[in-house]
Amino acid sequence: MERYKVAVRAAILWLHPNISQQELEIELAWTMREIRINRNGNLIWRLFPLGVKLFESLGEAQNWRCCYCHCPTTEFGRKRATIEHYVRLVDGGLDHPENMLMACYGCNRELGFLLEWGSLKVR
Repeated sequence: MERYKVAVRAAILWLHPNISQQELEIELAWTMREIRINRNGNLIWRLFPLGVKLFESLGEAQNWRCCYCHCPTTEFGRKRATIEHYVRLVDGGLDHPENMLMACYGCNRELGFLLEWGSLKVR
């Protein structure tokens, strides 16, 4: 649970940089009760309120465009938005806002598995 706590704490601080230590601890305690984890042991950011805020913040920062193909992403359909990790979790990357980008579903799934990570170019 500690690695999830580190990721959630980082997300809270990224979204609320001026939060007091007391408010941070309260928000962290509540959020840890809401987190959702997939069968691979990774956080599913879209399934709890703080994760949704983080997801929306990442989307807005990139104007809801894929970091690879630069196409507009939408919530539904083939080009829906997903969170991509700049350094993949399997390669030791952190589930931290500074390691997250917005990618369309196709690029996140297809390119992530088919290409060598070093050859992917983030725009």
